[in-house]
Amino acid sequence: MSGNAVPMRDQHDTYLATLPAQQRAAMDALSARIATRLPEGCEAVISYKIPAWRGPTGDILIGIAAFKDHINVTPFSGSIVPRIKERVEGEGFMTSKSAIRVPYDTALPDWVLDQLIRLKLTSLD
Repeated sequence: MSGNAVPMRDQHDTYLATLPAQQRAAMDALSARIATRLPEGCEAVISYKIPAWRGPTGDILIGIAAFKDHINVTPFSGSIVPRIKERVEGEGFMTSKSAIRVPYDTALPDWVLDQLIRLKLTSLD
């Protein structure tokens, strides 16, 4: 590493540390839940200025972004969220083509994280 370069994990942690307490707690909890579901060899990075995880092949698998009233969870693909949209919205979450909106006081169900990661990994095969 040269000069002023900051390790990616540190950048990831710095992003989370700058958030207000409620947002930071929710993002830390979600970050930990995501990390436990990823395959071996993944690393925490910053991608498109948000915390994300890079898979062993170098592809970005999933990211989380803090907004005023919610967290956006994105698989960095416009073809994944639509595949689970109906079920996710049935559980009360808002979606866009490429993200799921999670209020800070609500936990995203495990099945959603599992599906996002599984579908993203499958899309890279």
